Amino acid sequence: MVTSDRDWGGWRVPGSEYDLDPFRVERQAKIIVRAPVFRKLLEEFVQHAEQEPENLSDDLVKLAQLARRVISETAE
Repeated sequence: MVTSDRDWGGWRVPGSEYDLDPFRVERQAKIIVRAPVFRKLLEEFVQHAEQEPENLSDDLVKLAQLARRVISETAE
């Protein structure tokens, strides 16, 4: 995975670690690649929660609070 448009390198795993569990490493790489999509999903959920708070169950209110925290902790 390339981590920057101007970076020739990218995300790397030492060969010895990759040899231990290549499926785990591949799964982690797929999660990293999809991180922007996950963040967008959280942002849209929070936006919906803020627009219609009266339509949220208590469980969804807690999830929206968690989503806000995750977004704020990963702010660019």
